[in-house]
Amino acid sequence: MVGLSRSNNQAIFPSRIPTFLLTLAIAMISSGCSIMAPPYSPSPENLQLLRDGGKYTARVAEFGSQPGEQNENPISIRGNTINSPYNGSYAGYLAEALRQELAMAGKWSQSAETAVTGTVLTNTVHAPPASTGTVDIKVRFAVVRGSRKSYEQDKSVHHEFPSEFAGPIAIPRAIQEYQFAVHKLLAELYRDQAFVAALKSH
Repeated sequence: MVGLSRSNNQAIFPSRIPTFLLTLAIAMISSGCSIMAPPYSPSPENLQLLRDGGKYTARVAEFGSQPGEQNENPISIRGNTINSPYNGSYAGYLAEALRQELAMAGKWSQSAETAVTGTVLTNTVHAPPASTGTVDIKVRFAVVRGSRKSYEQDKSVHHEFPSEFAGPIAIPRAIQEYQFAVHKLLAELYRDQAFVAALKSH
């Protein structure tokens, strides 16, 4: 599943529809109400960014979520409830995405004193019929070591994609696009030299 990442926002529909999207479409037709999003799949490009960042190890601490109308948990797409596969929490989704990529890049250690934490501020997905769909995510990331905070910055992504008219196609696609948006959000974090420096500091 690592190969799910894409570049330049190229359309993946309708030439090849991943099996899990077909499964979600069938589930929607059958239930029409509550859907579980698929697990996160790391981006190969993000893994390379982490490997290029030098030597350090870090763990992922608990992520929280700031309540608000623009911070949906669960996400609602055309009346369907999209639940996170990580304890029903999209803060948990972001934390697990970061943990997986750090681990696969050889940068994660559960015993590391340096930890990355975060607060989800914005989390929305819109998939209007036959129009432009959008994903907006904003997270306040922090790097902490003991009681000392060496980094804190907001990172955000606005991701656009063509939205289909038919719900059984549009909704699974929007869920897939959410993952692409997370890829882009984390890439912004990894490219921040202040973030990398904070992970290396002792």
